[in-house]
This record gives sequence, structure tokens and C-alpha cells, in this order.
Amino acid sequence: MQLRIAGLVIAAVITQASTSSADGEIQLRNAYYKEKSTRVTQPMIDARLDVGDEGELRPYALVDVITSASSASGAVDRAFTEKRFEIGTSYLHNVSKLFRVGGSLRFSDEPDYTSSYIGVKGIAELAERNSTITVGGYLGSDDMDNSGGNGDIGSVITETMTTYLGSVGFSQILSPQIVASVTYDVGYVRGYQANLYRLVNAGGTPFSERVPGKRVRHSGFVTVRGFVPQTNTMIAPGYRYYRDSWGVVSHTPGVRVVQEITSGLDLHARYRYYRQTAADFHKEVYDTADPVMEPYLTDDFKLAAYRSHWYTLKLDVTFSTFGVKGKLGKASADIAFTIIKNTREERDAVTGQVAFTLPFEY
Repeated sequence: MQLRIAGLVIAAVITQASTSSADGEIQLRNAYYKEKSTRVTQPMIDARLDVGDEGELRPYALVDVITSASSASGAVDRAFTEKRFEIGTSYLHNVSKLFRVGGSLRFSDEPDYTSSYIGVKGIAELAERNSTITVGGYLGSDDMDNSGGNGDIGSVITETMTTYLGSVGFSQILSPQIVASVTYDVGYVRGYQANLYRLVNAGGTPFSERVPGKRVRHSGFVTVRGFVPQTNTMIAPGYRYYRDSWGVVSHTPGVRVVQEITSGLDLHARYRYYRQTAADFHKEVYDTADPVMEPYLTDDFKLAAYRSHWYTLKLDVTFSTFGVKGKLGKASADIAFTIIKNTREERDAVTGQVAFTLPFEY
């Protein structure tokens, strides 16, 4: 229903806009994720719309359809299906030729969890547009309640969580074919951060997960994009470093290559390696649940030490490549497929997505 409403809103904006020349595009996308115990499908619709001569609006809506038999849900040995709805929009305005400001809103809802998110950012171009600085600040508020979730619950849990995030980025054109950029993010999360349903083995007895109520996160990302004109190839190696106050440290090097096969037809290949240390308090099994000896209890895989390899192939094609003329010839489609190999085989996964994009004038 939310996707239908979003589609009607976007269609109304397009059909009732003035006849002045403006550009926009609408995209339909469907993504798929599958691991041993979880399957997710995600249909999504979004649009990009010019607002006057200086603004750009990007509304979207999506649905996550999650089918899982994970013990963290309280639904051991029986599958359940849950839907999450999300809508949002962002707006960017050109204050001058060298400065832009914008904001974003997002809201999501599922049976046991609602989340709202607001952000602002500014973008400045310096040194004859050879340098770009981006600064942003974001605030998120989450409410959770296990009374509407799946699986058996003991007592009803009603909790909240607040997230603060700051981000600063810098990019520099080094030559006509090379651009380098670096980004630093810092986040602070306070509130309930455990899984509402996860039970942890402590002394042979299952107990509800307990994790700290505060978490500080730092991450930095650096990448260099280079274009080889002789072969029409773009190469972009990158590296991300992450550390938080729970003791988790991760390293994520990777590389992305985009090869133009012919005009309007591109092949993307990407490899990413991920390595993470465990949180200071993570254990597969605890000897006791005594809060004095073990103030925190979690066997969450995402807080364990592990490594993973991501292999992605993506194909982009513009319809004019096949001889399609007119406005439809400017439409495009892409298809992507990813294999994720983890140190724990039950966490191996595959993902895929198909998208169709139609540009238009209004």
C-alpha cells in the first residue's frame, strides 16, 4: 500500500507539473538477499525531480519482506514473515554556483519497530571547483516493542534509542583523470541496543541479551578514482577503517572497476574484503548470567570476530544501445549479483537486484 501511495504521489507531481522545462527520472528496483536462515526481498520506487531552477527533490518508498527462522527472533525451527515499510525524501538546493544546502527525512515502520531520521548537509566547491567539502549532521529516533513481533515473548519490552551522527568529507581533483576523496563519520548511540528476542546461553540457561546503553562509533573512508581513456576504464580502490567503544574494529579494503563495453553498456566488477574483531564482551557461551560477573550477554554474529569476501558483478545498459529511439531510448536498466563468503559458512549469502530507470521532462 505504501508503494502504491508513493507511486501515485510521484505520478501526480509529474502529470500536474507546469510545462516549463525540467528534468526528472523515476526508478523501479527490486533487491533480493538470501542466506541459510533468512530471505529478504525489497521492492522500491524512487524519483528525482527538479524543483525550479535551483532545487532537486528525491522521494522514495520501499518494502522489506523478511522471511526467517532465526533463533534471534524467538521463532526457532519455524519460519515467519515480516514486512517493513519505509518512506523518505531528500532535497538539495543551489544557494550559489559554489554552495549547496540540503536536508533529508526518513520514516520506517514494522510490527515491533519504528524509526525516524532527519539530516542536514552543506556542500561547498572551492579552488575553481577542484575541491569539494561536504559537512552533514543527522539525528535518528527509534521506538521498539516486542508485543507485536514474531515468536514467543516473555515480558513485554518497550524501549527507545537515539542516534547522533556527524560527517565531513573532502574530495580533490588531482588530474583530469584522477579524483581522491576522504570521509570521516562519528556517531553516538544511546538507549536500548539489544535484540528484543535474542536469548543467550549462560550457565546452560537462556537469558535475554544485554549490551551497553551507549556506543560511540568512528569510521574513515578513503578512495581514489582513476579513468584510463585508452580503454574507457574506471578503477576505484578504497579502504574503510572502523572502531567503536564496544571494542569492535574493522578493516574494509576493496576495489571497483567499471568497463565500458560499448556506448551505453557498462560492466561493473567489485571486490570487498571485510575483517572485524569481536566486541569486548562477546562470547558464544557464558558461564554465568550474574550481572556482577557478566554485565553484558551477547552471542550476536555481528559482534563476533569474522572475515568476509564480497564479489559483485553489475551490468548497466541504456536502451538506445539496442536501437530504441526517442524518450524511451534514454531509459536504462541494470542487473547486479553479489556472492558473500563468510568465515562461518551458515552466514554465506547471495544478493541480487534488477532496476529500471526512466528519465522524463515536465
